[in-house]
Amino acid sequence: MRSAALARGRYYLNFGEDYREDFTATTRSRTGKKWARTGFDLLSLEGAQIRVRGFTVWINGPSIELAHIKQIEVL
Repeated sequence: MRSAALARGRYYLNFGEDYREDFTATTRSRTGKKWARTGFDLLSLEGAQIRVRGFTVWINGPSIELAHIKQIEVL
């Protein structure tokens, strides 16, 4: 994964250089903060190899909404 960010109430996991066109996985800030309290900080995944699973929708490029921590696998 290329970059991770928290902006406008959402966590963004960007897999390409241009977040407007490349694949992105997102979740609400409340969900990401809940995961961080259990020791799984989304921002610490920046640069890591990960796999995400879920339904793909088109929002500024292909995107997956992360609702459950098990949708993310650190490789």
